[in-house]
Amino acid sequence: MKLLFVVSVFYLLFSSDTFATQTQQSVALIIGNSEYKHAPTLANPSNDASDLAETLSRLGFQVTLLLNQKDAHLREAIREFSKKSRKADLALVYFAGHGIEIDKSNYLIPIDAEFRSETDAQFEAVQLGSLINAVSSERGVTLVLVDACRNNPFADRLIAEGTSRSIGTGLVRVNPAGGVLPGGVLISYAAREGEYALDGDGRNSPYAQGLLEHLEEPGLEIGKLFRKVRDRVFVLTEGQQEPFTYGSLPSDDIFLKPQIGAETLSSLEHKLLQDFVAAEREDTVGSWDKFLSNYSRSSDNELVAIAKRRLDVLRGLPFARQKSLNRELWLVPEAGTSASGSIELNLEERKLIQRSLNYLGQQVGNIDGVFGTKTGRAISAARLELGLISGIHVDLDLIRALPNVLAIDALRSENARNFADEPVSGLHEPRLERALRGLGNRRAIFDYFEGRLYFAVLGSAHDFGLARGNALARGMGGHLATISNRREDKFVFDLFRSSPDFSKPEYAEQNWGIMMGLYRPTESSGKLGNWTWVTGEPLTYTNWSRGHPDMQSSTHFVALYYARWGATQQQRPAWRDTRGSTNRFVVEIE
Repeated sequence: MKLLFVVSVFYLLFSSDTFATQTQQSVALIIGNSEYKHAPTLANPSNDASDLAETLSRLGFQVTLLLNQKDAHLREAIREFSKKSRKADLALVYFAGHGIEIDKSNYLIPIDAEFRSETDAQFEAVQLGSLINAVSSERGVTLVLVDACRNNPFADRLIAEGTSRSIGTGLVRVNPAGGVLPGGVLISYAAREGEYALDGDGRNSPYAQGLLEHLEEPGLEIGKLFRKVRDRVFVLTEGQQEPFTYGSLPSDDIFLKPQIGAETLSSLEHKLLQDFVAAEREDTVGSWDKFLSNYSRSSDNELVAIAKRRLDVLRGLPFARQKSLNRELWLVPEAGTSASGSIELNLEERKLIQRSLNYLGQQVGNIDGVFGTKTGRAISAARLELGLISGIHVDLDLIRALPNVLAIDALRSENARNFADEPVSGLHEPRLERALRGLGNRRAIFDYFEGRLYFAVLGSAHDFGLARGNALARGMGGHLATISNRREDKFVFDLFRSSPDFSKPEYAEQNWGIMMGLYRPTESSGKLGNWTWVTGEPLTYTNWSRGHPDMQSSTHFVALYYARWGATQQQRPAWRDTRGSTNRFVVEIE
C-alpha cells in the first residue's frame, strides 16, 4: 500500500472523526440509460438518475447528469469527469441501465449498443473496472453505485447465438482501482454478485428508492447508510433482491449530511475548519505555515496539532529528496534538457519510463511509449510517493528517483542465479533490494506483472515445506503467491518453466513442482473445497489438474504447480495437491 498524506476533516465538538461533504470538494457523475435502440426500453433509469442528481445537488455535490447516452458521448463524459474526480475529496458515480458480465468482466451498456457477437462488448460498452480506474480520486473517497444488473436481452442474445464465452447472470465482483487507494473505494451493486436486480413498478427502482430515502438523513454514517439501503430493498422486493457493498474505506466517519448539532460550532471554529480544508488541498509548506500563523493561539485544537505535524513532514521532504537528487541519471534523454528544465523523450525512452513505473509498483497498462491516462496517473502517484513536486510530467528529478531499469534488467535471466554477490544499492527499487537481501545464497529468477514483483526461488536444503516457504517469503518482504486469474497463473508458470532448476522431470517424467500460497488447514481434513490462501484473501480462481485435489492421503495439504514433461513439454499451468515436500517456491511482493 502506498501511503499519501490525507486528513479527513472532522467537526471538533464530536468524539468521532467525520467527513462532511459541505466542507469538501464533492463531485458526482450520474448516468441513466432508458431508451435503448436495440433492446426494450427500461422504465426507471432516467427517473432514478434525475432524482438522485437533485438529491446530491442539495447535499453540496457538483453533479454531472447524463441521460440516454450513446457510446462515444458516454466515454467522452467519463473522460471529462475524471479530470474533476482526480483531485476531489469525494467522487461518486451512479449508473442505472443495462449491464452485462462476460468472462468475469463487467460492462455498462450505452443506448446504441448492438452486441451482434461476443467480442462487441469491448467496443460498444464501457468496462466497469476501467471506469472505476478513471474516476477514482487520488486522495479522497470514491463511491461507485451500480444499478445495472437487470434481466438482460443482450446476454440472452449472445447465449442464443452460441457464444464460447462465459455470460453471467448479473455482475461479478471487481477489484477497486488497481488495488488500495489512499482515500478508499466503496462499490455498491443493486443486487448480489451474479443475481438480477428489479427495475421496479413505480417511478424508481427498488435500489434507487432505498438510496433516495436515506441519502439526506442527517448524521447517517455512510457504512450504515448502505446497510439501511440494503434492508429497505430487501423489504421492497420481498426478499428477491439484496444489494451488496464491498471495498475499503478509511476509519474516519463519512457523512453525506452532517450530524444535527454541527451548527453549534462557533464562528471561529467554522473559519478554522474552512482554512484547514484550504491548506490541506494546497498541501505546501506555505499553506500550512500561513494556517498555523493565523491560529497560533489555538495550539490546543487538534486540527492545529495535525497541521504542525504535516508542516514538519513537508519540511523534511527536501532531505528525503536530496538522496535521490544526488543520484546519477540512469536514463539520459537523447534530446537533452531545455532551459526551463523540461525534457523531451523519444518512443524508446518513454517505454523505459513506463517500465520503471511498473517496477515501482504503479500500473501503466501496455508498455507502448504512449503516455495516456494510466501512465499519467502512475506518474502523478509516483511523484507524490517519491516526494517530488506534484504533476504528471517527467523531469530529471523523477528519472533519478525512479527504479533503474537498466540495472534491474541486467540482473534478470532465464535461469535461476545467485544474487548474493550482486550490488543492489543502485537499483532504486526498494522491494527488489529487500527481496534480494532476503534471498541470501539461494538461487532465483524474478519478473514483474501488473506492478507486482514475483520470484521463483530454489531454496536451500533447510527450506522444505510450507512453513519454511512462508518464512522465506516474509523475509523477502512478500508472501507465497496468491493466484487470482488466468493471466497471473500463466505469467507465474512461464516465469519458472524457463529455468531447468524448476522444470526438470521428476518421478517418471512428472514435475511435482513449485509451491504457491494455497493450502488446506489441518482441521478441514476430508473437505474438498476448504482450500485457502496464506494471505486470507478469498479463493476466486483455481486451476487444478484433472482428478485433483484428490487428497489421497491426509498429508496432501498444499498446492503445487504440476506438469508432465516428456517428448512434448506441457504448455499450460495446472495445479495438484500433495505433501508439500519441496524447496521451490513462488514469492509475490506487492
